[in-house]
Amino acid sequence: YVSNVFQPRLSFTYTLDADTVIRGSAGKYARAEGSSYYQYNTVQQNLASFIAQFYPYGYHTPDHAIFPDTSDNFDLSFEKRLKGTQLSFKITPFFRETHNQLQFQAINAVQGTLAGLNVGTQQSYGAEFSLQYGDFSRNGFSTLLSYTHTQNRIKFSPINGVSVIDALNTQIELYNSYTHACAGVTSRSANWTACGGGAYPGNAAPVLRNGESGTGNQGKLKIPNPYYHDTLAPLFDTGAWYTPYDVIPSPFNAANGYEVPDVATLILNYRRGRFAVTPSIRHMDGSNYGSPLVWPGYVPQSCSQQPAKTPLTPGKSCPGGAIGAIFLPDPYSGRFDNLGAFVQPAQLTVNLQTSYDISPRMTLTVQAVNLYDRCFQRGYAWDNAVTCVYSSLPSNILAPAGNFIKNPPVQLRYPYGTFYNITEVGISSVLQPFGFFADLNVKL
Repeated sequence: YVSNVFQPRLSFTYTLDADTVIRGSAGKYARAEGSSYYQYNTVQQNLASFIAQFYPYGYHTPDHAIFPDTSDNFDLSFEKRLKGTQLSFKITPFFRETHNQLQFQAINAVQGTLAGLNVGTQQSYGAEFSLQYGDFSRNGFSTLLSYTHTQNRIKFSPINGVSVIDALNTQIELYNSYTHACAGVTSRSANWTACGGGAYPGNAAPVLRNGESGTGNQGKLKIPNPYYHDTLAPLFDTGAWYTPYDVIPSPFNAANGYEVPDVATLILNYRRGRFAVTPSIRHMDGSNYGSPLVWPGYVPQSCSQQPAKTPLTPGKSCPGGAIGAIFLPDPYSGRFDNLGAFVQPAQLTVNLQTSYDISPRMTLTVQAVNLYDRCFQRGYAWDNAVTCVYSSLPSNILAPAGNFIKNPPVQLRYPYGTFYNITEVGISSVLQPFGFFADLNVKL
């Protein structure tokens, strides 16, 4: 595939006076798509067992059409030094709209293999502010304060007629099809779409028959439907704006976004001759996370014995067949968690640096990193004092207990836990230990 993108750009600087400058820029930018996203090769790439993972997005071959995502970027900066003082500031609002936004789909969570899909339109906007007093290279006190606020949102467009939200809604429809609200619905019923549009006939019954013994319905086990009396779950709005994720949520995988709404840094400096001391403080607000595909339930029709016979592990004999599991509402929130349903902890870090100029060509620098480092939890059931970023359970391949186990161990008790896969995010998910570093810089 060959893509040609015209990328016009314009920038300007206007000096109002000796202390005031206005700058601005506008332009179109393109990001080349990864060539590995065009085709997917394996031992037998045309087998349904491999291609089936792309079915929710309308692909039925290992060959996919992918296009560069393009963005329209705008920013305007007002820079001012207060006359007669050492104080200056700059404020910069910005806006970016990206079309054909590329997001990733995990096709092998264990090996970290990803597919790329053009999912829709993303908007990113906010403002940057910086305040500076004094000069770090001169004697006396000086300081630098910076603050950035960013908002991100994405609207998913159909891919071969199916959007990211449609794929998530399919799992909610499957769950709904087992509830009493879907019993006897027709195309004229209000619940027709939420119940799967007739795709799951016979699920909405108090008792279901397994399909692993006997002929026809005779001799088959009658398994109680544990979801029959549940409430119908609403579907997600396909036309709404959502929190952007780096990797599209899929079963037990990719439940966290990358937007950091607020970041503030304060650097103080005091210099006296050859000696300087520089403490710094950084505060980072938490991003968002959450996914509707985190809490599994057993498939009643797949049970080879009555779940009541193993009350501590009711789903032990229910392998799920081709479905594997039904996704249920998160029991800790009482709903299917939307993208961005929860907020990551905010983090505060304090560091200290000192330097001494031994000679004009030799400087000794000592750093004490993470003198204070804390993540402020949000009060969720799965909070862990040392965790700063949450997502699906460790390694994205460990499923929580769901309704398969009555009293699960703590490792499987919650739908979310410490995030260990930093694909495209590049940040640590846990508190970092105190670090001490010494550096001798010699200029030859």
